[in-house]
Amino acid sequence: MSSQENFGRVLCSGLLALALGSGGCSSGGHGNPAAGTGGATNPAGTGGTTDPGIGGAGGATNPAGTGGATYPVGTGGVPSSGGMAGGAAGGSSGSGGRASHPSGGAAGGPPPSASEQAERDQIRTALLNVANLDSAQLAIRYPSPFAPGLSYDAASAKNVSLIEGSVLGLTAAEKQALGTNGFVISDRQKFPTFTYGYKSIYAADLPLFVSADSILYAVHRSYDGILEDIEQYSLISTLTSLLNGMREALGAGAIAPLGTDTAKDVDLYLAVALGLLTKTSPAPVAGAAATLVNQFVADATNAAGIEYVQLFGSTRPEDFSQFTPRGHYTDSPALSQYFQAMMWLGRFDMRMIDVGEDGSQWFDRRQFDAALALATLSAAGTNQSQWQVMDTALDLFVGSRTA
Repeated sequence: MSSQENFGRVLCSGLLALALGSGGCSSGGHGNPAAGTGGATNPAGTGGTTDPGIGGAGGATNPAGTGGATYPVGTGGVPSSGGMAGGAAGGSSGSGGRASHPSGGAAGGPPPSASEQAERDQIRTALLNVANLDSAQLAIRYPSPFAPGLSYDAASAKNVSLIEGSVLGLTAAEKQALGTNGFVISDRQKFPTFTYGYKSIYAADLPLFVSADSILYAVHRSYDGILEDIEQYSLISTLTSLLNGMREALGAGAIAPLGTDTAKDVDLYLAVALGLLTKTSPAPVAGAAATLVNQFVADATNAAGIEYVQLFGSTRPEDFSQFTPRGHYTDSPALSQYFQAMMWLGRFDMRMIDVGEDGSQWFDRRQFDAALALATLSAAGTNQSQWQVMDTALDLFVGSRTA
């Protein structure tokens, strides 16, 4: 299945799905689970070939409303208004940051639990046992028995003579493969599309078999082409207007009652999305660190790999390699930028109920406030109508969030 089918509907996100209380969605191939299934573990992704699951009210592994944090907030230094987290413990709350380690200065992420480490060791041992297998050893270790031969003479099947007398006739080697296997795949006879191949076979007055995969291919090509046009000529500009409108409301103090930390969090979140979408460096409007905005934009643009990110008051791992555009999102710079902006909006969910490694749960007020802030900003001025345009389009292509 093509890699691009999992990204056209990315706006069921922390900004759009969660902020308006609509639940989440994740993407596997054309993934469109019911509303409330929550965030993503990813893609693209990582889902069906590339899926970035899309963040919603839930989290990485839990249904909407219950969070799904793999890692607790930790005790490390949460920097004020951004910056690098590093102190042994403590640090004032701020708008987010890049954490080398959520519990202090050591590099890496939160240490695994004993059971998680045991599982990792078991997997590592299993992989080492097969790491050096060549094809012959693999066949011996995992045998796949085959029938000793065909029960009929494929070369004398009905209508083979028609093929032999046409411009698509078989070579001697291809005839031998047909007699041995009962089928032959010709590397000589290649066509740029299913349609071109069918037309060539039909024009030669040969028997024509229309396979199910060719029908699915045609449906997907149509779907993907329509989606690309809608994104290129409508959704990109709509998302730009929506982000600008929300930032304008934020700068005007629309969420002032929620406090400065929430304003900084949301400022960072929206500024990075706009920076990715427009390839600019948006100036913060509510106290976020400009250096941090630029750093996150650079990480996503460069597909920098896994980083531990401090956002909404908690530390979480983020695989920035998932921001690599793919499928039709490589057709133009504008589509690539749209892809990365949507990935950013979708992959950072609001984990209002956070879950520790020991299964303990706690209410995360800061992430709840961030969700409430986004809902408030998305309803300000004409922002709601902009959101509705995008939501309607995504409903049509992905399925209803309440289905």
